[in-house]
Amino acid sequence: MTSYDFDQERARQILAAAEYSIGAEGGAIKSKDGVSLQFQLLVPNDDYHKALAEQIQTDWAGISVQV
Repeated sequence: MTSYDFDQERARQILAAAEYSIGAEGGAIKSKDGVSLQFQLLVPNDDYHKALAEQIQTDWAGISVQV
């Protein structure tokens, strides 16, 4: 499996190219055509997976995606 480093700036560029943006009314989540960019992450209920999910949530929040 190929591994990629998280590149927040590149992720922002990809989202901008796909026409996702913060609406004129403000807010913290990117959207396109009125649909917010968000998803739910389901993980096993243990400390390792909870910590991993929290890091994923932090990384995605950095590019204005709600997890």
